[in-house]
Amino acid sequence: MTGRENGVVARFKRENPAIGGTHCAAHKLNLYAQQAAVAIPSLQRYQRTVGSIYGYFSNSSSRQARLKEMHVILDTDDVQPAVRSGWEPIVDTDTCSAEWSPFKELVHANYSNNSFQELVKIMATQHAGFLPETTKLLAAISVIPMRTVPCGRGFSIQNRIKTKGSAGIKAENLDVLLRICIEGPPNEQFDFYRALETFRVEKHRRICQGPCKEWCPCRQR
Repeated sequence: MTGRENGVVARFKRENPAIGGTHCAAHKLNLYAQQAAVAIPSLQRYQRTVGSIYGYFSNSSSRQARLKEMHVILDTDDVQPAVRSGWEPIVDTDTCSAEWSPFKELVHANYSNNSFQELVKIMATQHAGFLPETTKLLAAISVIPMRTVPCGRGFSIQNRIKTKGSAGIKAENLDVLLRICIEGPPNEQFDFYRALETFRVEKHRRICQGPCKEWCPCRQR
């Protein structure tokens, strides 16, 4: 795609030298994460775990059908396990298959109105001894993002926050602003006066010297 000699961008530049190429931000982030994970054992274990879960479902059409059936029962978003992997699954496949029928009956009889998150907690606290492999599988599924939509939404919000005028914003501040924009609270519930007071007393600022200016929100309290 971006090869210097025969990539798409290089071919377009032959026709129009003014054309510039831009790497996909999501792809670059993925490459950075892969290279960083090489030196972090915990991330390597995480990748193996994720690959095992996807491999367990993608290697069997019957397992995919059962997974879709479970999502219909639990009224959650459907998933499309398309990643193939040679890693061993994190659950015992035979035991998990044997637990499917009693798990389905248990959900139908007692937890048909519970959300998926509530069901995961119930299984972990009340039925882990009865259905151990299913409980492990549900716990793993509950923390794996099934769609890339939140990732794309996060990049869009980041681009609105980190513009050319605020390119020097620190990573920790950007993280806080992203969390506020994504998780809330809504603007109408945010205490701007408290934030302003924290800003004033956090350190010495020239803008806050002397009495408040006419535009200062403190004068409107």
